[in-house]
Amino acid sequence: MCSQRYGQRVVSIDKDAKTVTLDNGHKYQYDALVSTLPLDITLTWLGKEEWAKGLQHSSSHIIGVGIRGQCPHGLKCWLYFPESNCPFYRCTVFSNYAKSNCPADDAKLPTICKGDGSDPADGSAKEGPYWSLMFEVSESQYKPVNQGEVKLGGTAGTWWVRVLAEQQALLIMRLLLTTLGNGRTPSLASMGSSLPKPAGA
Repeated sequence: MCSQRYGQRVVSIDKDAKTVTLDNGHKYQYDALVSTLPLDITLTWLGKEEWAKGLQHSSSHIIGVGIRGQCPHGLKCWLYFPESNCPFYRCTVFSNYAKSNCPADDAKLPTICKGDGSDPADGSAKEGPYWSLMFEVSESQYKPVNQGEVKLGGTAGTWWVRVLAEQQALLIMRLLLTTLGNGRTPSLASMGSSLPKPAGA
């Protein structure tokens, strides 16, 4: 029979004894352990802190954009951009998951800027229809990201326009920037002991 425990903190895991120890000293026996925790934390609990410190990680900046007009991407949900000069690696057509991811079509909202970053000719509130996009920008020690305030335009603006469809893309919501961490990235340092050795080495 399963039981739930709230407000308790795990401090260590013994994989051989199959036990989890809490900060109050209580131990729980398990048959199988399923964890969604970051790998570095799990390794630390397993007594492998030196392994955890050798891991590299990346972060993602999630940028939500609301647009007035008709979505030009059909039923597509994910758009990928492998080009090295594109600031984002993936774009999700968020409105295709649910209509409620956008305001109601009869909602009147002001235009903040056009898809190319230019100011709107008329900033008065207007009705939809609306659609929305979610962009993902990766960051790591090898790929830093400017954390300051930015405006559409330049090289980045060229890519925005390709996705937004310039002729009808009007942003009606400000960009939302959120940083997520602890996305662990495989590296030669962290995988060195498991890599096959060349013949004769």
